[in-house]
Amino acid sequence: MNKIKYYIEPENPIIEEHEFVNELIAWAERENHEIDIRNSTPTYINLFVDGKKYIAKLEPPKKITGLLPFGNLSTFASLGYKCIFFYEED
Repeated sequence: MNKIKYYIEPENPIIEEHEFVNELIAWAERENHEIDIRNSTPTYINLFVDGKKYIAKLEPPKKITGLLPFGNLSTFASLGYKCIFFYEED
């Protein structure tokens, strides 16, 4: 995989796979790009943008950890993915 070609920041954090696809479609419409999504997983999508082949990947999600007030148990919460990176394929 090559270096990052560009990235976008979704309006809302991406939690589920369909939100990832929907955000790419909304971005393409806003920016007047033609996209063709070939396949997707929860963390990356193979697609063509204006005829060039890319892999769109989500950045690692932001996480919050901390102690619960009633003991030594820790809690974990994901704030979702906040950036989509595009890697151009050869």
